[in-house]
Amino acid sequence: MPKCWTSADDWHWWNRYNVLARDNPRRPLDNFCADCVPAFKQEQVRLGRCAHPTVTFVSIIERQYDPRLMARKDVKTRAVRGVRDDET
Repeated sequence: MPKCWTSADDWHWWNRYNVLARDNPRRPLDNFCADCVPAFKQEQVRLGRCAHPTVTFVSIIERQYDPRLMARKDVKTRAVRGVRDDET
């Protein structure tokens, strides 16, 4: 369990839901930073509990169908995703 998690129960359920949601259940999923948010990261860094303080946040792009254009378009949402610098 990473230092930024305070509850073993929350960590257990985060892993359980990710097993159900991911495309390849055999591939380990360790990027819990993807679900982080800037304010939480800042607080964890301040407390010395963030193992990945270089995480940056990028906007989530959603693909939507525009019936007027009869085409898909990318829409930048207000939601963000944490990206670790060790991701390739």
